[in-house]
Amino acid sequence: MTLIQDVKARFSFAYGVAFLVALNGFLLFLPVLQRGVAHSNAAGGNFSTWKEALSFLALLEIPGFVVGFVLLLMSLGLLIKSRIAWFFALLLLIATVCVDIFILKKPDGVTFFSIFTIAVLGWF
Repeated sequence: MTLIQDVKARFSFAYGVAFLVALNGFLLFLPVLQRGVAHSNAAGGNFSTWKEALSFLALLEIPGFVVGFVLLLMSLGLLIKSRIAWFFALLLLIATVCVDIFILKKPDGVTFFSIFTIAVLGWF
């Protein structure tokens, strides 16, 4: 067997779809994680007021954090070809795209990557 045939035999289309969903979840998860690490380094973990502690949480970014984390979990479900994982990954990605385009009116690279991932999930 050649190397290409060996790779094709081991990896199926489901692995590629799971990788796309995991990458999309990581891209949604990463800005919140970076902001949290930067803020914790700047604050040193000492909060003197509730306002400082709540600003550390960045409450407006919690939905992006949760959606990214759940998409990472759904990618594990897609590895075992779970239909429920496929449905929830598709639902979360559609909701994310709708929020970015219709509510925030600020589509970015992650939004267009999400649209591509929705198309791949639809074909899968």
